[in-house]
Amino acid sequence: MKKIIIMILTIGVVLSFAGCGGKTNKMEIVEWTPSETYTDEEIKAAIDVVCDDVRHFKGVKLKTITYAGDDVSEEYMDWATKYKCDQTLVLVSTVKTSAVESDFEKNKTYEDFKWILIRKDGGNWSHVAHEY
Repeated sequence: MKKIIIMILTIGVVLSFAGCGGKTNKMEIVEWTPSETYTDEEIKAAIDVVCDDVRHFKGVKLKTITYAGDDVSEEYMDWATKYKCDQTLVLVSTVKTSAVESDFEKNKTYEDFKWILIRKDGGNWSHVAHEY
């Protein structure tokens, strides 16, 4: 019975990620190693922020996205410090470009593309940087 409940909850979390639209509508959420720092709901909220922000990058599509892990997020704590926040969360994705009007190269696939998000006191996530 416990396994069935866990499976139903997992399916529910994955289906809730389907809310991303636009340039993320065919994006795959890759399962991540459970975090000791953040809940799945907190990670999902960070993914939602990135999905919203990607809509502002013309010609850019998210193909996959996942949580980079607690260790990677800890490595980027300087971003939180810079903005006087106390938490950093890093997502990693595959990004594909077409005709772009930004710093991305045209018709390129970027693997291991990082999205850096910060927040203070458990508030809302803010996307402050991304890097390849």
